[in-house]
Amino acid sequence: MYLKLDVQGDELGVLFGTEAALGEFHALECELTITPLSEGQALIGDVLEYLSRRAVEPSSLLRSSPGSSHIHVPAGFSGSKVC
Repeated sequence: MYLKLDVQGDELGVLFGTEAALGEFHALECELTITPLSEGQALIGDVLEYLSRRAVEPSSLLRSSPGSSHIHVPAGFSGSKVC
């Protein structure tokens, strides 16, 4: 299974809610930001730290467009291939 998150800053909330099922996914893609768009929003470092503690490492970081503060983060789970 593949999990794609584009939830306008609530990536950590979704990840907290799916934590019990994270091992079911083979790959994850999320759109993160390096600058906050809303108060209390998790930034790229927050989400990558959370994923790293769960053995999920990004395979790449891709800027959405030149000058954009949005970064696409495809990430593979331990022992799996990124889709």
